[in-house]
Amino acid sequence: MVTRAQADDIMSRMNTATGKKLDEDMEEFVMADADMLEVQLEVESLFDNPPVEGESLSDDNLAIINLMEFEKSKKQFIMDLKSEGMELIEAKQEYENAKSRLVRVALDLPEPEEEEELSEEE
Repeated sequence: MVTRAQADDIMSRMNTATGKKLDEDMEEFVMADADMLEVQLEVESLFDNPPVEGESLSDDNLAIINLMEFEKSKKQFIMDLKSEGMELIEAKQEYENAKSRLVRVALDLPEPEEEEELSEEE
């Protein structure tokens, strides 16, 4: 959950941030700018109209949030495996494997072995 103070802080940094975005028509990156009045109105609208109790996130949004939380805990995940005796490189690989499993489940993709079998049958 984002607090109003956090949103205001992010808005203040947006005002000075510079960056580029992809202009698909031109197929090149161009300067990105934000209409700060529009951003401020959006933030005010979000905080003035809190979500209705009982509303829930879609499965897709929940999957994104779960993956973001998993990514936040990357160091702890790896350090836990390392403390159990796993080498650092192995722990990092296990993290990547766990992340891949989460993504496959979220996207309802087959296991890699099943995918290979399906492609061999075609």
